[in-house]
Amino acid sequence: MDVGMEFHFLELPKLKRTAPDSDNLLDTWLEFIGRAPELTEDEMEKLVEKDPIFTEAARALDELSMDSQTRLEYDKRQIAIHFYELNLRKEREAGLAEGNEIGEARGRAAGLEEGRVETQLRTARKMKEHGHSKAHIAEITGLSQAEVEAL
Repeated sequence: MDVGMEFHFLELPKLKRTAPDSDNLLDTWLEFIGRAPELTEDEMEKLVEKDPIFTEAARALDELSMDSQTRLEYDKRQIAIHFYELNLRKEREAGLAEGNEIGEARGRAAGLEEGRVETQLRTARKMKEHGHSKAHIAEITGLSQAEVEAL
């Protein structure tokens, strides 16, 4: 049965490496796999400099190397983090929606006020064109005497 998969088994102690600080990616992976538990921080940083995937590989190896109790605690922590982040996203979305509603309401109120003032000014101009007194214009439109005089 051929499903297009191949398995390669490598005996790490028998493998000949090209050089300790080789840029060969296979050598780098073999270095990581063969020595991961004992790698120092500096050695790990060098591996990450070659390829940032080694950060994720180290995390995965740590996760796979856990005993059952530690793994259970780790999984609980990951679930708690997941739900915390999910809750934060939901709260943020709710806050944004509320902020949008408030902003829209303020915008409508400002637009209505602007429209009201524009209507008052338009009415005052027409009244002035028709010869109404400034006092009468101010009384009818609700504009101040100074606003009527500024027309």
